[in-house]
Amino acid sequence: MRFEPRLGRLFPYLFALYSQGLGARVAPLARRGCADLYFTTDIDVAYWLTLTGAPTMWECHRVPRRLGRLELRRMFHSRSLHGVVPLTTITRNELVALGMPEERSIVMGEGVDLAAYQALPTPHQCRAQLGLPLDRPIVAYVGRFRTYNQEKGIPELVRAMARVSVVDGRDPLLVCVGGPMDCVPAYRREAEAAGTPEDRLHFVDRVPSADVPYWIRAADVAVMPFPASDHSARYMSPMKVFEYMAAGAPIVATDLPAVRDVLEHDVNAWLVPPGDVDALARGIGELLLDTDVAARLAAQARRDVEPFDWTTRARRLLEFAGGCNSS
Repeated sequence: MRFEPRLGRLFPYLFALYSQGLGARVAPLARRGCADLYFTTDIDVAYWLTLTGAPTMWECHRVPRRLGRLELRRMFHSRSLHGVVPLTTITRNELVALGMPEERSIVMGEGVDLAAYQALPTPHQCRAQLGLPLDRPIVAYVGRFRTYNQEKGIPELVRAMARVSVVDGRDPLLVCVGGPMDCVPAYRREAEAAGTPEDRLHFVDRVPSADVPYWIRAADVAVMPFPASDHSARYMSPMKVFEYMAAGAPIVATDLPAVRDVLEHDVNAWLVPPGDVDALARGIGELLLDTDVAARLAAQARRDVEPFDWTTRARRLLEFAGGCNSS
């Protein structure tokens, strides 16, 4: 990626040609395996697999641009394409507008290993195990603070913590887990400018995947303050959503089209407008103060996450691929 500034407007086209060449090389190698079905998230690999006649299922994480759209039109008319898996409804709609037969697609977000969330200790026990305070309401964000240098809502979250009220005389604590830690000084400056007390913030670097359920379970409220970027609004299906649901944590999330594929306001989560610090603070405060609402949302989220277990997801995809092939 360091060549991008030097190549300017040529970079997207050169990168597309490079990806095409890589797909042309990888697909024949994969084809030697003589699999019953090939599943890929790469548009170029999917394109070349269908050209070789390989039974292919493509999971779409983002609608391609430029040369990728030429590949799409060829793929959509190929008998070798056994199904398209858009992660979000809005992605599916964009693909249909580009010529994809709707019946050849199934919208399916990411998933979660539900077994990792079975028989978790109580929140109090998780806090004791993780060295977190037992006498303060805990608001948690568990996941990378930035992805590809793009913020994921932590600046708004640390500002919102200045406006979250004390709960029964106890000061709330924001726990952000996932790093990178070089972002933290900027977050602390944001907090200072907003009037967020320093002792309301606790940042933790990356933790082992096996520990993630315990960090989420320790929270009174788990937050996903995604910004209204093009990717967040249209294409994302973060595993964090399903992990929060599986852990039984009451969820506050920003109200985006991609989020609404899974979460519904006042049903299994509390949704707030993206970028609205006041609304974010009010949503957190609502669930900290009204434990009955928080428990109701968390229980419904735990029920709603069942179809997103990885094994269940894989079974549904195979059934769909078989149905597409027979039709």
